[in-house]
Amino acid sequence: MNRFFESDLNKRDEAVRGASLFAMSLMLVSEDAGYATCPMIGFDKQSVIDAFNIDDNLVPAMLISIGKGEMTNDRASRLPASSFAKFE
Repeated sequence: MNRFFESDLNKRDEAVRGASLFAMSLMLVSEDAGYATCPMIGFDKQSVIDAFNIDDNLVPAMLISIGKGEMTNDRASRLPASSFAKFE
């Protein structure tokens, strides 16, 4: 096994990195399909673990809200995913 992954901290960091990349992909695909998304950090991780009965070996890295939204002027600076990514 690669020595980098031997420590628990490195395993956790790699898991959070992977979860973040997945979250980004999910948000881009969702927004391209017409849904509004929002990443949520700073949440009570223990409450999430308890509410969803998450196993001890898993770490909630991020919550994402996804739903039908309405574009407003405060989001005017965000480009739609379709302007820089192609999904097939």
